[in-house]
Amino acid sequence: MRKIHRSIHDRRSQSNYWRGNYPRRAEIAEYYQSIVGLADAMHKHPSEFSPGMRQRVGIARASALSPKMLLLEEPFGMLDSLTRFELQQILLDQ
Repeated sequence: MRKIHRSIHDRRSQSNYWRGNYPRRAEIAEYYQSIVGLADAMHKHPSEFSPGMRQRVGIARASALSPKMLLLEEPFGMLDSLTRFELQQILLDQ
């Protein structure tokens, strides 16, 4: 069995971006990853992320769908206070 190395960028593009072609989905993924501060970690393997980075990926994935409402249970639990404040502002502005 062959092990496939996937970066978070690959995972995000395959998961739930059915509204556009691959270049458009990649653009959406890059945009939301940069918003949550993960632009420099876009091609890392998910196992290389800290718990706080994984939390931010989850927030980016949820935001990328442009939902009318987000139900969040402790979305900022693994984040430091500065990052928590920044992400709260980003979610409120959307």
